[in-house]
Amino acid sequence: MDARFGQKLNEALREAENQGVWTESPWNGFCVRLAFPPRDRFNKLMNGTRRIVTNPATKRPEESVDEEAVSAVYAKNVILDWKGLTPEILSSLLSMTTDRAKTFYTSPKEIADGLPYTEADAKDLMLKSISFDRWVANFIAEPANFAKSKEAEVDLKEHYTGLFQ
Repeated sequence: MDARFGQKLNEALREAENQGVWTESPWNGFCVRLAFPPRDRFNKLMNGTRRIVTNPATKRPEESVDEEAVSAVYAKNVILDWKGLTPEILSSLLSMTTDRAKTFYTSPKEIADGLPYTEADAKDLMLKSISFDRWVANFIAEPANFAKSKEAEVDLKEHYTGLFQ
């Protein structure tokens, strides 16, 4: 391979990482914009989530993963935005009643439109919802998902016109 291939590959990966793609989640009406992190960069980020702890039973050091740090990496580098996180969807993601989920919202408009994206909320959702965590991790693990989603993005925005205004 010549140097042009590597340069073009790096440009394409940077674009996929920076822009991300909108995709519909398994929770109908909840759309998420996800970035495709290049493997080398993502591995470096994930290496920062490993900790050495002493096993109380064996008194030996062991490597463990800091789940909160992993959630922070995903929230900062993979989950770029979302639309349509309604109380009904939030309640199913967090196994709570819809009435309880409504307490997370600040206005009737927010309840109708969905909880706005924040990096802190993305981190918390990754940390607290096993199903959301697994879906995001599985989605980014398959590069073909990004190509398919880029092609389907126009249809998605047309289908959920109210979300993307």
